[in-house]
Amino acid sequence: MKQSPSTLKKQSQPLKAARTEITNGFYRDSKTLKNWMEFLITMKQNFSVRSSTYSTTITLPNGNKLKFYKNKYDDRVFIANKLILKDMKEKNVDHIVNGDFKKINYDSKNGLEVFNEKNVINLDISSAYASTLLNEKLITRKTFDFLQKLKKFERLPAIGMLARKSMVFTYQLGACTDTEIDLSPNAQVFYYLIEKVEQAMQEAKRIAGDHYLFHWVDGVFIDAALPKKKLAQIENVFKKRHYMYKYEIVENMRVWREDDDIWVDMIKNGESKKFSFIDRNFQKNIQSLLEALADNYEKHASLCGVPNPNELHGDSSSNLQRPSFNDFFDSEEWMA
Repeated sequence: MKQSPSTLKKQSQPLKAARTEITNGFYRDSKTLKNWMEFLITMKQNFSVRSSTYSTTITLPNGNKLKFYKNKYDDRVFIANKLILKDMKEKNVDHIVNGDFKKINYDSKNGLEVFNEKNVINLDISSAYASTLLNEKLITRKTFDFLQKLKKFERLPAIGMLARKSMVFTYQLGACTDTEIDLSPNAQVFYYLIEKVEQAMQEAKRIAGDHYLFHWVDGVFIDAALPKKKLAQIENVFKKRHYMYKYEIVENMRVWREDDDIWVDMIKNGESKKFSFIDRNFQKNIQSLLEALADNYEKHASLCGVPNPNELHGDSSSNLQRPSFNDFFDSEEWMA
């Protein structure tokens, strides 16, 4: 059978494959990332870079992507996150999404002294953030059970992705033309979980009194001399909030100071742990001193007929406001 010229022409042309984006994954190190960036800049390419703490993605001019990972999580982590988002979509969480919650998840005793090998009690809330999601009816029991099947280092990012934050850099002809911060619309939900757990920790701190040492995220550390009656009251704080908790074995705990930081080194359940955090009491004590001096000045000034210092500038300057403390939250390791 003789084929038409048009048919022969079509057969002679190469088949066009459907265009698909290709993502190449690499371990993230500064040298490799720098080499790619410098190459694209030198070649005056149009591209974009999206970077968070544990991953960086370069989108090339043809749409293909180079993804640099510091940690690469199992698919179950992303499935768990999608289940959380699905559950929240069916709930009314506007009051949380539009709220403003603190990100601080640690504290220490005012005037905490350095020590070596102190006998310490450590109570940890089990699956604190997952339990808070369930207690606040933000997820279903089915999603909670799925989260419980994950390992701890997987469960934290699955929930922490609610507050995912990325820096986005746009390049035109090799020059950076725009930068922006891309923050998840559900960030306040994650901060809400932090604040709820922190409330329980602060209540435990209040009950422990002088026996309180410090707390870190979902674990509180208390001097073992705490009376049993007080310890039972702390347990009730967790029970009333429907938190499961456990006692952890802490050995060889050392606490010391370096400038404004408190350092902790210990063996917890047979595993060596070391971390540090800022002593928030320094800021609190300075603020209290300034307020006390201000009160004394106002009293003295009123007796001498001196105007209130807040009124010296009239309507042209607003009254001095109490400064907000620098919120610190080490959640970056959970933000993919």
